[in-house]
Order: sequence, then C-alpha cells, then structure tokens
Amino acid sequence: MGAQVAIACADLETAIAFYEGLGLRLDMIMPADAPRLAAMSGYGIALRLEVEAASAESAPVAAGAYGHEFLIVRASDAWGIGRAGMQYRDLIPGRLGGRVIASLIRIAGGGPVADYVHHHRVRFQMIYCRRGWVRVVYEDQGPAFVMQAGDCVLQPPGIRHRVLESSPALEVIEVSAPAGHETYRDHALELPTAAVRSERLFAGQRFVRHVAAEAAWRRDASGAFDIRAGERGRRQRAGLARAIRGDCDGGGSAPSRRRIAFPHRSRRPASRAMPDFRRARAQPRRRLRHSPGRRIHARRRRTLRGARSGDAARAPQHSSRP
Repeated sequence: MGAQVAIACADLETAIAFYEGLGLRLDMIMPADAPRLAAMSGYGIALRLEVEAASAESAPVAAGAYGHEFLIVRASDAWGIGRAGMQYRDLIPGRLGGRVIASLIRIAGGGPVADYVHHHRVRFQMIYCRRGWVRVVYEDQGPAFVMQAGDCVLQPPGIRHRVLESSPALEVIEVSAPAGHETYRDHALELPTAAVRSERLFAGQRFVRHVAAEAAWRRDASGAFDIRAGERGRRQRAGLARAIRGDCDGGGSAPSRRRIAFPHRSRRPASRAMPDFRRARAQPRRRLRHSPGRRIHARRRRTLRGARSGDAARAPQHSSRP
C-alpha cells in the first residue's frame, strides 16, 4: 500500500462506520482484541485511522526478552469490545514480551455475527471452543461447519475464514503469536470456495480440525492423566495440541494431588516418555563403565603393569648358594 493519510479519532468503530458510509472500505484492523488502528481505502485515497491519546494499558506491547511465566488468571468481568463486536478478555496480560496472546472471546447474544472474510498475519493461531457452538467457514476446506464445545482448529497463517453465527453465550479460547498482529479483510474472495484442498499448505502449515465427539480418551504412560488427541499419524506426532484431564478424589469433587510433568519432545518410546518420579529418585546414580576417563586410566594401569612385569623378567637372578 502507498502513502496513507493519518487521521486521529476518539472512537475507532464510529470512525470506520462514518467512512464506510462515504464509500470507503476497511482493509486492515489491529489488534483484534482492542482495535486501535485501521486502514481504509477508496476513491484513490488511503486512510490510516488511529485512536488518539491511547492509555498506557492499551498501548501495543513491544517485544522484549522472552521469559517463561507461571500465571493464574481468575475469572472477572474485565471484558473489552474487539473486532466484529466480539467481547475479549486477556488471559496473559504480560503476553510474554509481545510474543503470545491468549484471549477468551465471548458472543453473548448469539445469532448471525457481523463478520467478514479476513485473514491474520500470524505465525501460529489456535481456536478452542469452550462453551456453546459457532458456525465457521474456511478457505479450501469445504462448506461451513459447526464447532461444538471441546472442538479445536489449528488456523494456519493467511487462511481466509469467516465467523457466520453462534449460540448465545458462546466462549472460545484463541491463542496467537505474535501478540500484536494485523487482520486483513478480503473483499474479493467468497466463501466457501469451490475447490476443496484439505492438504494445502498455508505458510508451511495445514488447517487441522479436531472434533471432540470423534476422539477417544486414552490413559497416558504415567497412569495419572487421560489424553485426548485427534488427527492421528503425522499430525498427531507433531504435538500441536492435546487435551489432558486428571483424576479426582472423593467422587470428582476435589482435584487430585498427582504431579504434572510436561516432557520435552524426544525419541524415547511412549512407555518411557513420563517416568515415575518416586522411582527415579530411588534409583542410585549409575556410573558409566566405559567413559573416556575410565578408559584412559585403565590403559595407563595396563601400561604400568606391563612395564613392571617386564623389568622383573629382565632382572638378574641371584642364588643363595655359595
């Protein structure tokens, strides 16, 4: 896009509606959870709408040093209005230095959604339906389908899609990277597309749909948790996402005290992927029998022993007889 005319506005949604009434069209908006910037075009001009006097809380998060963070987010009423009138609640306020954003998205009223065909400039994006149902349609993935509670999709970068309608009190969890990414509107493409290409790659990733009703729970190697994973074969081995549930004590009323471990990806067999912690602590540390240091010391001992035996053989034999 060429030069843009920057216009400050107090209410971005009102400004977008005003310029759409004049015949301009929306091309890009960001971020989705709390829009502060939009690009519009028409009649040979391009506008850049920016929310003026943005507070420190709503300012974009700059990418900083990455660091792991243990975080517990309590339920609250801190909802904000995001793109297409959806309500957003931030689940990772720090956003790991601007690298990841996790949002709880809600549509309270249900019915048709005021969405449009669009795509996101992301590296990773996953949608998990937590409550209710939502009907969506994706580029080259066939007709529209309904995501029920427990369903999940891996949404590859650049795939065009649209939210059509939802049940009342719909809730989905969206995880995206990076945290601040653009949403571009596609004015030409109509969904669903005539071609169905389920194996198509979008920036090296495939669209993956996990249907909870078609997946079975299985016990993990430790015996402490159940794992539900769809898309068997190569996609499952890639470790994109798994649902995990633990045992409960007292008839399911209290959480279990079992340990939780998240092993790194390795080539070990599944039976050894998550060892028993108590057994691991009880086993003594094993010494390597054939370590380089031990081999060197053994070679030196053999050399010295051979030298001593050779000297003894060459030594003169003294007789005690006169």
